[in-house]
Amino acid sequence: EKQETAVADMAQGAESPVNFSSARSAPMEPAMMESEAMGSGAGEASAVDVKLIRQGRAVLEVDSLEPSMEAVRALAASVGGMVGNVNIAAGQTRFRQATMELRFPARHFDELVEGVRPLGELEVLDLSTQDVTEEFMDVEIRVKNSRRLEERLLRLIDTRTGNLQEVLQAERELGRVRGEIERFEGRLRYLANRVETSRFTVVLKEPIPLTPRPRPDKGVLGEAFRQAWRNGVLTTAGIIASLGI
Repeated sequence: EKQETAVADMAQGAESPVNFSSARSAPMEPAMMESEAMGSGAGEASAVDVKLIRQGRAVLEVDSLEPSMEAVRALAASVGGMVGNVNIAAGQTRFRQATMELRFPARHFDELVEGVRPLGELEVLDLSTQDVTEEFMDVEIRVKNSRRLEERLLRLIDTRTGNLQEVLQAERELGRVRGEIERFEGRLRYLANRVETSRFTVVLKEPIPLTPRPRPDKGVLGEAFRQAWRNGVLTTAGIIASLGI
């Protein structure tokens, strides 16, 4: 709201004094502000390329975890990317699996997806695309309008037009506008990075073992004895049940 009122005041020229109090009592309509922004940037906005954020996730069953992880690292390097976060889960009662997050240039997204398929038996493939073109254009226009307002406020402060109170208010408004410019430009950098760099998560998991793994504290013989005892109990229970007792 402050930015819109300041733009309304400065539209009359830097030579005339700015009355911040009167401007706040009659703020510019948002529709007028947006119309001015679109009018100044429409010609350039039409030339903006489509901005897409592409990312995905794949789950594969592999014969062995370590060689498959090396294959994923080699695939990421082949498209100019890298492996970020890696998480390996293992235990006595579950199969081993590794979760790897890949970051690479977005132009190689399809190439990487095709390279993941032969690494194992593909169970899940989830791909998503987010169009941020409209947001990117909107933030660019906001930066241009804020830059224009910053220039007008600087002219006002340099020429010392108006009384001291109005000049001090202009300086405070200049600090606020510069804060907005930094925030808008930070958002632009974030969007540009997400558009240029894709993220892909690969989950590798080994097959579930057919027989349970023995507990290390009891040993193989102890586990075999307990399993035989359980089998004997189940067999005896089955015989009793078949007799109707």
